Amino acid sequence: MDACPEVYCLEPPAETPSESLLCNDTIHEIEELCLAANDIPSAEKRVSGYKPNVGETFPCDYYLRPGWYSTCGYVLSSQTEGCGTVFSWYRKDDLPVKGYGEVTVCLSGTSCAENKTITAARCQDGSYIFELSPMDACPEAYCLEPTVENPTENMLCKDTFRDAKASSHSQRNVVSVVVVIVACVLIVIIVIVLVCRKKVTRNLQTLEPYGTNCVKAKKYAVNTEEYCEDIRNPLPPYTESHLTSKTDKIL
Repeated sequence: MDACPEVYCLEPPAETPSESLLCNDTIHEIEELCLAANDIPSAEKRVSGYKPNVGETFPCDYYLRPGWYSTCGYVLSSQTEGCGTVFSWYRKDDLPVKGYGEVTVCLSGTSCAENKTITAARCQDGSYIFELSPMDACPEAYCLEPTVENPTENMLCKDTFRDAKASSHSQRNVVSVVVVIVACVLIVIIVIVLVCRKKVTRNLQTLEPYGTNCVKAKKYAVNTEEYCEDIRNPLPPYTESHLTSKTDKIL
């Protein structure tokens, strides 16, 4: 050029350029944005078709700060059915295959009469980030849909992955508690059985020296020890009638 500021101007190609056609600066810039992007809040409630429970708060992007956002392994939804908010916004255009791309988003139920343009960028791991602006009222929010069937840990938002790990950890804790309780119950049962068995053995050993009369007394009498005390005296063996008479006296 003959003077400053003079530069050559460019225009985007008719089709999305492949990564090999992108400048290294552009690729590096996108990756920095991917790493620095904020996680979009309440991602699970934004999935198209999500039905909020009674009393559940609706996602609202009125309070969303302008900037780049990661969508937790999802992308802005292309479905018009809405999500877990009252006024849902969906994506009308296709996402860029590489690099940056402008995307039109529309308010569901308006035949895209109410719309805005946002910028999307594809990260090297296949996930997307979006440059989002806040909504004009509440509750309005951007809706999401899955971009891949099994998103990797890197694609998931930090809160989403942390919640998944916390849920898994909680399930393991519940199983551990149940195992400990069952073990304790088994130990108590075993101790009770051993104590009872020891007591029965001791009683049998006590009765054994006094012959069959004491054993019969255990069968017919309520107070076996009292009856066995009588049998310890060197008396003749009791007959069946004697045992019955003695039992009647004890009872």
